[in-house]
Amino acid sequence: MQTFKGQEFAEVVSRLKKRDVDNARLREQRDQLQAELTERKHLESVKLSSANELKVLAESRSVRYC
Repeated sequence: MQTFKGQEFAEVVSRLKKRDVDNARLREQRDQLQAELTERKHLESVKLSSANELKVLAESRSVRYC
């Protein structure tokens, strides 16, 4: 088993803290991107739903006037 003394221990702790900060930053970026993706999917779904509804209305109107 390896033992750490003084400065070595401080360096290891410092590296761990930096990794924790980096991990938190990356998780935040991931969460933001996931939220953006979810929002885009929702907007695309709304657009598709609206387009389908418009298509149905147009078809029913053309049947009514023919």
